[in-house]
Amino acid sequence: MSSNNHKSEQSNANKGTLGTNKAYQKVLDNRSQQLNPNNPRYQGKK
Repeated sequence: MSSNNHKSEQSNANKGTLGTNKAYQKVLDNRSQQLNPNNPRYQGKK
């Protein structure tokens, strides 16, 4: 998953199209894992 514009693809939700790009989906997955209280590495608000 290498791209010349990886940084911009992370913030691109592709609104109005079917699906999302791989970089944006990885960002969403990582965020949901970080905010999941069932995750053993969850730290909560500091």
